[in-house]
Amino acid sequence: MPCRRRCLIVMLMATVVVAGEKPVALGPVVRPVTHAELKEIIGETGDVTVLNFWATWCIPCRREFPHFVRFGREMEDRGVRVLFISMDFASSLPSVRRFLKKQGVPWVSYVTKGKMKDFVKSMGADWSGALPATFVYDGDGKLRDFTEGRLSHEDLQRRVLKILEAK
Repeated sequence: MPCRRRCLIVMLMATVVVAGEKPVALGPVVRPVTHAELKEIIGETGDVTVLNFWATWCIPCRREFPHFVRFGREMEDRGVRVLFISMDFASSLPSVRRFLKKQGVPWVSYVTKGKMKDFVKSMGADWSGALPATFVYDGDGKLRDFTEGRLSHEDLQRRVLKILEAK
């Protein structure tokens, strides 16, 4: 009996419950988000918020992803927050979580909820919906930079530092 009790406690400790989702093995937290909710999240962040729209099936997204994770870790003490928003379908959530875990993403990430065309249209900046796409907002929630396509670590750093220095 004591082993059963210990095993049960270990199993309970190794699960995380995310609102509205079934328990999953410890790993990245991925929350569904509408475009309106995302706008609110942007307003609650630090001095600079970087939104990276990506998908597990997007090869350029997968190639640039490590740059964004590294950049987020390097810049978090300077008030920069990197948010990953997956454009994968909800049915791909296990693949999204596996990818995020493999990449070592320590932050809450998001998956779009609702119609993709409405989400893309709401982001503005003439975004066609192509991936990857990166939006950079200042501390007031104002869009300061937009890129459709891959960014290198150096490009991302240059764009964000320009915004930080303008403060």
